[in-house]
Amino acid sequence: MSLTNAPEAVPPDAGARPAVHPVDEVLPAPRLFVLGLQHLFIMYAGAVAVPLIVGGALKLPISTIGLLVNADLFVSGIATIIQSCPWWPVPRSPCSAR
Repeated sequence: MSLTNAPEAVPPDAGARPAVHPVDEVLPAPRLFVLGLQHLFIMYAGAVAVPLIVGGALKLPISTIGLLVNADLFVSGIATIIQSCPWWPVPRSPCSAR
């Protein structure tokens, strides 16, 4: 309620609001592909960097560092699958929340 006699202000685009919130909208397939590829590269670099840095700092043999990289990528894949399953009773990431 207003303290003046002026009518309530209405945003100019009140009637043109989309029915879907921008966070929930589905992007076109080409943009989804590019964003997915970007995510893959960043995730891969982050997952591989830690075993390489830690293995190098501990002066581990190359074969052991390779094993660490493989194990890290395997666990990252399992965690991604678990987070994408709606029936799994674990907290989900904000990107996959429904």
